[in-house]
Amino acid sequence: MWKVKSQCLSIHNIEIEAPLGVFDFEKLSGNKFLVSVDLWGDYHICMQSDSLNETLDYQMIFNIAHEVLSQGGNLIEFAAQKITDQIFLIDFPLTKVRVYIQKLNPPLDGKVSDTSFEIISER
Repeated sequence: MWKVKSQCLSIHNIEIEAPLGVFDFEKLSGNKFLVSVDLWGDYHICMQSDSLNETLDYQMIFNIAHEVLSQGGNLIEFAAQKITDQIFLIDFPLTKVRVYIQKLNPPLDGKVSDTSFEIISER
């Protein structure tokens, strides 16, 4: 018999338009961001029951990402920490969370597809 070593639910590339950035024009016109979240935890109950009530609701994670970025601010680093903090408040046995934010077409003096920040937090 095989043994499950790790269980991770992932939501990738949540697309969000938000007033986040250090320049005034970024706060006025907004920027496009992609947010990816990986959620390690104990999913064994839902793996056995096939019940939505026993797992994380994808929409809840999506809403947290939208809510945090929509509040605006200066740094994606700060936003990533706030998303992580709110996810760890969810009543679910999470052990590790990865939040990865990409800022598409950042205002730099040259062509760059994105800048990004990643935070990995464990309980």
